Parts: sequence; C-alpha cells; structure tokens
Amino acid sequence: MKIRSAALLLFLLSPVLWAADTDWGGKIENISQYSNIENETYTQGNKAGLWLRSSFSSEVNLFARAGYIYRYEKEEHQHIPDISDLYFYGRIPMDDGNVLSYNAGRFRFTDTTSRVLKSVADGFQVKFQNNTLPFTVGAGYTGLVFNLTSEVVMTPADKLESDDQFLLAPPRVLGFAEIKSPLMKGGNSVKLSLIAQMDLRSESKDDYLNESQSGKLHTQYVQLSADGSIVPNLYYSVSGVVQTGQYNIPEYDSSEAADYTYFGGMANLKLDYYVEPRFNTTISLDALYSSGDSWDDRGDYSGLLLGGSSTLHRFVPVSSTTKGYVYAPQMGNLIYGDLSVSVKPVEKVQLLLSAITFMRAVNGPIFDDLIQEDSGDALYLGEEIDFTVNFRPWSDLGFALTSGVFIPNKDIQTEKDISYRIGGYMSVSF
Repeated sequence: MKIRSAALLLFLLSPVLWAADTDWGGKIENISQYSNIENETYTQGNKAGLWLRSSFSSEVNLFARAGYIYRYEKEEHQHIPDISDLYFYGRIPMDDGNVLSYNAGRFRFTDTTSRVLKSVADGFQVKFQNNTLPFTVGAGYTGLVFNLTSEVVMTPADKLESDDQFLLAPPRVLGFAEIKSPLMKGGNSVKLSLIAQMDLRSESKDDYLNESQSGKLHTQYVQLSADGSIVPNLYYSVSGVVQTGQYNIPEYDSSEAADYTYFGGMANLKLDYYVEPRFNTTISLDALYSSGDSWDDRGDYSGLLLGGSSTLHRFVPVSSTTKGYVYAPQMGNLIYGDLSVSVKPVEKVQLLLSAITFMRAVNGPIFDDLIQEDSGDALYLGEEIDFTVNFRPWSDLGFALTSGVFIPNKDIQTEKDISYRIGGYMSVSF
C-alpha cells in the first residue's frame, strides 16, 4: 500500500517535475568482506539507487534519493527498500544580506560533529544565516523510516527490533537547535547545540519492550564544540557533550518497575596536520572519551540492570557510531586514540594507515559481545591496525581495498587471540 501510494504521488508530481529544471543520476555500490570473526566470515552489501533534483526557483527545490539494498550477513539474506531523501529545500534572501534556508521532508539530521545525531527522519530544519549569531532549529520523526536502514539503536528493544528485521524503525521524536559564533581569526568558530529525543513506544502494546524486559529511554544533550586553525597547516576540532536522560522500565512478570536517570558525557579531539603538499600527506589524530557504567550498576550492556545505583553514566548517542574496521565498538564506556597517515603518491591513488588504541573508561560492559564480566578487569582492550588503498581512475568510478587486524589485550578473554578482516568496495555513478 505504501509503495502504491508513493508511485501515485510521483505520477501526480510528474507534470510539475517536467516543467522544472531537473537533473538526475544514480549510483551502484558493492562491499564484500571476509573475516575470522564468528558469524561474520563472509558478508556482502549491494546498493543500487537513483537521485533526482528539481529546481523551481532559489526558494523552492526538490531532492529525492531512493534505492534497493541487498545484504548478506550472519548467514542471512536481507532485501531492503531505502528511501533516504525526499524533501523540499530553498534559500530566502532577507534584509541586510541575511538568508533563511529550510529543508522539509525526509533527510538526514546531523549535529555539528556527527557524534550524537546522524539519522534519517521525517521533519523540518530551518537555518538563519547572519553576521551576528547564525542558528539552526529542526525536529523529526523516525517511525516511518525502514528499520534495517535506521541508525538509531539506543536500547535492548531497539536492537531486538533491528535483529528481527521489523518493517519500520521505533517511533521517536528528535529535536535539534544550534547557535554558531561569527567566524574569528583563522576561520575559528564556536557552536552550542541542544539535542533531544523522546521514545514514543507504548509500554502496553510493544512486544519488543516486553521480550527484552527493557524500557523507554528519553535523552537530552548539550554540546559545545569549536573548530578552525591556530597555526599554519594544523586544523582542529574539539567537542564536549553532557548527556542527561530518563530510563523507565515498566513492571514485568519477573521484575518490578524501575526508573533510572542518566548522567554521562563525551569529549572528542581531532587534529589534522598537512605535512607535504606534493604528496598531499596528512597526519591525523582522533581521540575520544565516553563515560560508562561498572558491572555493579549494569549486568551487561544489553540492559540487565543490577540495581547498584539509580543513576547510570553510560554515554548513549542518538545514532549508533562505531570506530575501527575489525573491532568496531560503539561509543559508551569507550576511550580510543586513532593516529593515521594519509598519502597520495600519485594523483588517483590514496594510501591510508591507521593505528587505534582501545580502552574502557571503567571496568564494565561495552556495546560489544567481546567483553564479558568474567573475561578480565583490565581497562586496556587492545590495538587495531588498518590499511586502505583508494583508487579513483575517473570521477564516476571508485575502488577501495581495506585490511585490518585487531590484537586484544592478553588479559582480556576474547573469542580469538587475533581477529582480522579484509574487504573491497566499488562504486559506479552515472
């Protein structure tokens, strides 16, 4: 029914689109990977999509992007429709050189660092660009996005729905506001962001809440960030986030109702130093700290609470974000430092080598099956080395080959002593 309604809408809009200045294109992508990690021995993803842009005026434009995704992972075949963009946008000139721009429809909501919010939703966003204090506000709803393309996995119920391939994502309301300082010397700027999400699931009707024995999580974030350059060829980005929240678990047959509060945080520093212009050599550092809970306060990361405290400190972003090619844990009770070097020996080839050190903030669970309570109390988790070769012979054709190895701390009990992954990527645009 939804597909027929969308087709009817496109048919009705076709005369309008034909009259506009319209451009279109497409992209085909493939990712194939092999690993010695259990249930991830061989994985593949294929995506074919089309995009369309229609310009009626500077004030009214339309952008749409949709496609089909095929995934093979955990020995399962997944066929996924993907409507990632369908929105109107425009710029409205105002007095004194100010500009009001807007998006309305389905698009990706992103905060200034993409560390908290980076998710597709249906809603609106308004930007007021001026020389004094530019600001952005927006709101969206996630409940109409296909679940297998959703990036919002915050609770055990969310993960259970994702594993079960439920058609639509859990219903949440997102809110976002940001103010930005005027550009200062060296292109430096400071931004203050307020982000919030509210879980709209019904406790009495949601089977995933009952099956996971978990509750609804509402979270709020205050983020302060700055970026720019202080010395020549050295660029920085620094951010800090304070998170609050409410985790309400209803009464189940095997447990009583419980209400928990969240108070966590995240800090991130990124440095890029451009060393050699001839080979476009760049040395980068990406360091992050995210707060976590001990085993006394949380039985495991998927939601078993032991009641040690009524306040939880695990940092939980709205959108799931991972680090690393082999290990790839999500934020929350995680510290990492990523030192990388990028070189372009010839015009169409880029080489990227990175070394990532993983640690826990406290002796407790992380969002990964690697660390169990009885596997050791060390905070140092291990080291990962990744190497990537990017080759783009033409602007519409790209290839990448990536390999990585994760060497865990010998004092941490893991599935394998050393884990590895190798994979290839190809994209064709037209």
